[in-house]
Amino acid sequence: MTPAFHTESGSFRIGIIDTGVNPWHSHVRGVVSGMRIFLDDAGKIREDEDFRDLVGHGTAVAGILRQGLPEAEFFVVRVFDETLDSYPSLVARALLRAAAEGCRIINLSLGMPPGPGAEVLVAACQAVQKAGSVLVAAGHPGRPGLLPASLPGVTGVVADDHLKPGEVTVNPGQPYSHAASGWPRDLKGLPSGANLWGNSFACSRVTLGFALEMGAGLSAKPSLELQRSNPSKSLLGDYLINSLLEITMKGRNMKKLLRINMASQTTCSEVVDGSLQLSGGRSLIARILHEEVDAKSDPLGPENKLIVCPGLLADTVAPCSGRISVGGKSPLTKTIKEANAGGTMAKRMAALDLHGLVLEGQPQPNDWFVLVIDASGVGFLPAQPYLGMNNYQLGEELRKALGSDISIASIGLAGERGYLNSSIQFTDLEGHPSRAAARGGLGALMGSKGVKAIVFKDVKKTDWQYEDRAKFVSANKAFSKSILAHPFSGQGLPALGTALLVNVTNEMGILPTHNFSKGRWEHAEQVSGERIAELQAERGGKMSHICHRGCVIRCSQIYNDKDGNYLTSGFEYETIGLFGPNCGISDIDVIARLDKLCDDLGVDTMDAGCAIGMCMEAGLIEFGDAEGALRLAQEMVAGTELGRVLGNGTEATGRHLGVKRIPTVKGQAMAAYDPRGLKGLGVTYATSPMGADHTAGNSIGDHSLDGTCKDGQVDLSRNLQIVMTVFDSLGLCIFSGICCEDPEALGHLVDMMSAKFGGEWTVDRLMGLGVQTLILEKQFNQGAGFSAKDDRLPDFMYTESLESVAASFDISDEELAKALYFGEPV
Repeated sequence: MTPAFHTESGSFRIGIIDTGVNPWHSHVRGVVSGMRIFLDDAGKIREDEDFRDLVGHGTAVAGILRQGLPEAEFFVVRVFDETLDSYPSLVARALLRAAAEGCRIINLSLGMPPGPGAEVLVAACQAVQKAGSVLVAAGHPGRPGLLPASLPGVTGVVADDHLKPGEVTVNPGQPYSHAASGWPRDLKGLPSGANLWGNSFACSRVTLGFALEMGAGLSAKPSLELQRSNPSKSLLGDYLINSLLEITMKGRNMKKLLRINMASQTTCSEVVDGSLQLSGGRSLIARILHEEVDAKSDPLGPENKLIVCPGLLADTVAPCSGRISVGGKSPLTKTIKEANAGGTMAKRMAALDLHGLVLEGQPQPNDWFVLVIDASGVGFLPAQPYLGMNNYQLGEELRKALGSDISIASIGLAGERGYLNSSIQFTDLEGHPSRAAARGGLGALMGSKGVKAIVFKDVKKTDWQYEDRAKFVSANKAFSKSILAHPFSGQGLPALGTALLVNVTNEMGILPTHNFSKGRWEHAEQVSGERIAELQAERGGKMSHICHRGCVIRCSQIYNDKDGNYLTSGFEYETIGLFGPNCGISDIDVIARLDKLCDDLGVDTMDAGCAIGMCMEAGLIEFGDAEGALRLAQEMVAGTELGRVLGNGTEATGRHLGVKRIPTVKGQAMAAYDPRGLKGLGVTYATSPMGADHTAGNSIGDHSLDGTCKDGQVDLSRNLQIVMTVFDSLGLCIFSGICCEDPEALGHLVDMMSAKFGGEWTVDRLMGLGVQTLILEKQFNQGAGFSAKDDRLPDFMYTESLESVAASFDISDEELAKALYFGEPV
């Protein structure tokens, strides 16, 4: 074989991937250099120069090689520490490093069973062999599938105690083709039977034989010379070293982070390893933003990033695991932001083994694109023909151009214009753009990247990978039963959807009415879930409908108009509460039309409902003026001066009109629950890093505390925020978590995590995902200039008593400061 690499000195260099090597040992002394590849405390792959052998295994391997190759140079990569346990990704990176450092032959006296992460090791072996390095690896007589010894082109070796040192037999057709003596180099004064023995040393003896056949260089003089690895002088450069980026794209089941640079219209794929493997959805967004985005940057500038990602359980059959998360620095709140939605995109991304999609940079002004993604890569389709379209028409045109079997994330005119309240709309199973990542103005962020739509096409896959498939199936079945056994998620939501909460909150006295001035409304029944069910039974609509594949709750619906034609879907309580009672509108069809208009234009219905409430509070129209509300909403579509103000959300509208009672926190409108009668949620509104977000920790389902009393509400909110952060990170609908008030149901979820990812999982470890994410989110906000003074409700919540519950919000700033304190430095 013609050597592919030469070191600068011209010596023959052998790679040893093992526990390290003691270069001072009498059996090893010579030219030795090396490094360590390891996982740090955060789970990231790191490198340093510490190739010391803490076990002795690698030194024994090197001793055999040195005995026959006194002048060869060893390049050592330590991938084990005190135990002989490592990861395929570490060994893969070690292989690439050894090849890049000029090793003509690489000894791997190790073996790993096929399993999660094996694809990256396979891809690295193929790349290194293609580059010209010879690989020799240890097998095991009773384990025919060990990696990398069983791979094509890799010389697999087993020990044979009938062979003498120096003897090698070749057995073509066997699982491992070569055999050699399993004894290491003799130690003076120690009987051979008292020494080590095994396949590892047989492996190094075959490596020695190959090296001698290849003519190990005689140009280097033996000397005790310790050298440091210099990555900048790598012969294959960053291509082989930079986290296995391009090579491991060939690994079939490896999760990848796809980065799309909109300034250059180029893409880059990164294999996900280390800590990012257990970061998904909201937790992945927090980690990327914390590490890569300046918290003080302009939300609509080139430094901000838009992240779209499924949750950790998207590539499973877990119930309700098709939620998609979108994140970035919020144009609306200027805080960190994650918003999530149903629809079909999360499962499409999982089918491509995409852990996340990151939009970076900005194109030239007036350059707009539709990103089309499938198994072949990313296409940049010019979007000029689609500009000016709102989401329903856009979806129709994209299906004509790209086929009906596609998933779309898109922005309407609101996102194009940069409205701070603009949403990103996702298509459901019927193709309706009715699933909104609504909050925080992330549609404006997508528009700032010059992206009109993201389309995933022609991707189907169900052969998900599990560490223990049988265990997952069993735990998953039990968890699904728990969801359906709970009265709320198993009976109430499937029957009436989230609109069942209209009568519930009205009875509790927390239904926002006339801009949060009252908590009960005499016309609540006219916009209730019960009333919607009656109408849809007459009109042929659906009251039990899934927002994404795998949903077992079926709390969505398809709402038909008076003529039996489709009007809207995903018609939720929050929309009804804030366009209905909050604005005094009792015509449920008008509220449905407002919902459709907002989805089409691409704005958050919650902030839009509260913004129209600002207009009513200011006297532009009267409370209850349904037609007036429709006219105001149309101004957002038309882009009039007032329409643009409304498109920037509740706080912008209230300040523009001089309204004093503005129901926002950190610039984001409160949802349809008055916090004076639901104080646990009030704590969440005030302290969530996201602004006034009900999905961050809603206490509506808690029956252990009186919602009008402050006692225990801070602790309740903290626990709820942790749990909801976990569910947003797993990609599970938060309604599937209601059953987890039962420890047995929560235990099933813990078992699912263990069966999916391996290792020991406990409730504490699972909840730790939420705590870590909240800490990162808080740190980002602190970097953006937010402090404890921003963690409070609007003043009128403290000064005005809500008559229906005879209470104001009386939790102090000092008490609120304890809600998300986890002992970290402040």
